[in-house]
Amino acid sequence: MVMNQYVKTAIKDFSLGLARLESTFSHDRKELASNRITLLDTAINTENCGDQIIMHYADKNLKELFPGAVRQEHVQTHGYSSTLEHVPASTLKIACGTNMIATDMAGFGQLMTPILNLRSYRHSVCLLAVGMRSLTDIDAPFTKYSRDFLRFVLTPDVMHSVRDENTKKKLAEIGIKNVINTSCVTMWGLTPEFCAALPKQKHTEVLTTVTNYARDPESDRFMLETLLQEYDRVHLWVQAEEDREYVAQLIDAGSIDYIEHSKDALDRFLADNADHLDYFGTRLHAGVHSLNQGLRAMIVEVDNRARDIAADTNLPVVTRKELKQAMVPLIREPRATEIHIPLDRINQWKSQFIHWGESR
Repeated sequence: MVMNQYVKTAIKDFSLGLARLESTFSHDRKELASNRITLLDTAINTENCGDQIIMHYADKNLKELFPGAVRQEHVQTHGYSSTLEHVPASTLKIACGTNMIATDMAGFGQLMTPILNLRSYRHSVCLLAVGMRSLTDIDAPFTKYSRDFLRFVLTPDVMHSVRDENTKKKLAEIGIKNVINTSCVTMWGLTPEFCAALPKQKHTEVLTTVTNYARDPESDRFMLETLLQEYDRVHLWVQAEEDREYVAQLIDAGSIDYIEHSKDALDRFLADNADHLDYFGTRLHAGVHSLNQGLRAMIVEVDNRARDIAADTNLPVVTRKELKQAMVPLIREPRATEIHIPLDRINQWKSQFIHWGESR
């Protein structure tokens, strides 16, 4: 494992060094094509249904933003593929959501790039609602490789969109200041008018989730047992297959109805049941997706993502430490959803592409 990480870091160092060397011998200013874009697609080559939810909303917004004259191509960000070597240098590459910024970009593989042809990514990547990997990353300095890599690939010619203020501040530390906080792209439809129409009262059934990689057996058992006491039926969406095994360690698995591990299965379930359903669980994007489908929702914080987004937008969240005191009142008492998305900054980010697709 140590050797594999060493080799991976060495390859990335080589790739960036080669690209920077090649760029020193090319003094022409690259013009990005206006009739095509490349989407750095976080839903390809992953079993993470959260990434699929993010890409659903990224796709929706980008299809509305760019006219039919703009050709959209998708390439993966998870895992290496030789197709990465053939991404044209002349296309704007939009990195679609998720936590792909890390202080150690060599050791964290959420943004896979070409190895031999990294030069094609030079100053052509634009961020769309991207965030930091973890709270640890927010507190740590960027490595030299990470600073050089981000400065090399991120374009200085457009505004970048990040999902929270901490990510914006972190990028500013390395001189990347053409950045605005737009909140997560999954939330862009949660306008004041939309939220005002969301239910305030408790429903008879609940959708929940657990997070296998951020386990807290005592809190998670309490959450599930309380949901079983407070609702007629409890449905659990298996966002990752390991979630099912984890639940079996906490409670009688037969007391819960399972929704299979796919976004399509979740969408079918929500389409049939949204009118009598609440959401209360630990998965951030399942919670936000439920809000978009008209559910009253409460997201249990398990990491910095929900905390950072809630601090900026008033997304309904509760900490694990607060559950024993706050959970039952949050379920039983009427509660309005008052999310404040930064519509002006979202429109600012979108407006820079209004004339994309027109000949330049």
